[in-house]
Amino acid sequence: MKTATQKLRRRSVPLLLFSAATLVASCNVIPTFGPHLSEVVDESREAERYGFVLVNVNETVLRAITAIPHSSLRTFFPDDRAITPRIGRGDILTITIFETGAGELFAPPSPQQQNYGTNVTTLPPITVDPTGNLTLPFVGTIKATGRTPMELQTAIRRRLHGSAMQPQVLVTVTRDVTNVVTVTGTVLHPGRFSLSPASETLTQIIAQAGGSTMLATDTVLQLTRDGRQVGLRLSDLLSFPQQDIHAKPGDYINLIQDRRVFSVYGAVYKSGAYPLPVDDITLAQAISSAGGMNDALADSRGILVFRYEFPEVLKRIPRGRIISAATPTDKSSEPSVPMIYRIDMKTAAGIFYANAFRLRDKDLVFVPSAPTVDWEKYLDLFRLTTSPILSGTTSAVVLDRGF
Repeated sequence: MKTATQKLRRRSVPLLLFSAATLVASCNVIPTFGPHLSEVVDESREAERYGFVLVNVNETVLRAITAIPHSSLRTFFPDDRAITPRIGRGDILTITIFETGAGELFAPPSPQQQNYGTNVTTLPPITVDPTGNLTLPFVGTIKATGRTPMELQTAIRRRLHGSAMQPQVLVTVTRDVTNVVTVTGTVLHPGRFSLSPASETLTQIIAQAGGSTMLATDTVLQLTRDGRQVGLRLSDLLSFPQQDIHAKPGDYINLIQDRRVFSVYGAVYKSGAYPLPVDDITLAQAISSAGGMNDALADSRGILVFRYEFPEVLKRIPRGRIISAATPTDKSSEPSVPMIYRIDMKTAAGIFYANAFRLRDKDLVFVPSAPTVDWEKYLDLFRLTTSPILSGTTSAVVLDRGF
């Protein structure tokens, strides 16, 4: 006669075997580092849904990546020309009037009139009012905003013609609150800096502020102009001075610290974020920095590099190297394209490619795990799930205690 424990064990075996098989059939219940290579390929073929491009790397792709366009402020502010400082509201001006001959208009009273000579009269400092005008004796109200000091000199001299003796006028801006640029952030001397008729460039303004207190490669220049903000690494601007642009009144320059990093995750020994050296590193060096690939876990057939790429680079990549359904023209209008580069390091050529593939700031390297790793996890879970039934008397004791 079968005991209650034996009956319970016989009834539980099919149920637990079915549960184990169900777990084996489901990929979501098994913890993994991330998607398998096959899953990434499947997602890339649904370009409209996932929106990224998957590329198989070879020497042609490497050449396309190497010929990347350099970031340039001229892309966003193409109308770059020398700025002519002009008088604005709130500027404080000093006006000096020169007269020659006898009976000068601005000459002080004298008991003895001179027949010749030059009289120099400097008026008290005057501030351009909120309407953009200023008022002078014997001149009246005259518009100052939008004019250069030389243009204002000419206008005042014409007003004085007929009243003063051969007048000559000199206008000096003693306090300029209009033609200024604000510099903040990681600079030695933040503040407001006036633009001169020499029309300083951005790097010249930064130099006036004492320069960046951080490494140029770790510093991002944020330029806010006309309601638009654009960021550029200071090292890129210094390396290509021909891309420098003139500062413009009202510009806001902010230097922020943003260290260049790359990340390595997946089947490696030391996942995490690592600083990107000044001279950059290759994909092979990046994996080595993370301790190398874990031989028991890694799928070296598809090392993946996630990156937001320049559209120009995508146009140069041959269509045959693109696995996803997206065409190069689909992303041409966007500032950056989400791309995944795949390198097969199970081949000798792939190792060469990895040693030539240079990483960029914010790149993410992912080493997927091999499908067999999940199968081993399934088996371990299967053994763990079925062990109370198949382990004999000990299991029966445990089940009896459970009831």
